[in-house]
Amino acid sequence: MARLEDIPEPTRTAVANIPWPAFETTPFVSGPPLSKRRVAIVSSAALIQRGDAPFPVGSGECRPLQRSWDSNDILVSHVSINFDRAGYQRDINVVYPIERLKHLAIDGLIGSVANTPTRSWAPPIRPRWLSPPTSSPLPSRPTTSTPSSSPPFDRCAPAP
Repeated sequence: MARLEDIPEPTRTAVANIPWPAFETTPFVSGPPLSKRRVAIVSSAALIQRGDAPFPVGSGECRPLQRSWDSNDILVSHVSINFDRAGYQRDINVVYPIERLKHLAIDGLIGSVANTPTRSWAPPIRPRWLSPPTSSPLPSRPTTSTPSSSPPFDRCAPAP
């Protein structure tokens, strides 16, 4: 993650001025303790397996990742020259913390790791919330070529 002071202008000002909504209450969920829950990852890192086609630029596409993939064969398909790959190249757990989840499950801190633990999503290049202000102060969901009322990760194909 870049520090705000290290981001060049005009991007720094645009990021600093993103309108964030304020909430009157704190949302919560109830249910079993974390030690009884199955955990998955949702990532916007545009992760692909070596040999797969990269995410199309601005697609908003979502793909499942398999727990069985060798971490040396997982790549980040972001095409921006501004995306720093150094951290993930040293430790895949920076963008895909599957090994950390496995250890948490072994230690009993989480119940289990989902068989298809990750949905990797490539957000559109220019989200509407970075565009000039509109009447809606909240960020909007990215769109795909297939209209849907569900969030992008709900449109991922189920694992075989």
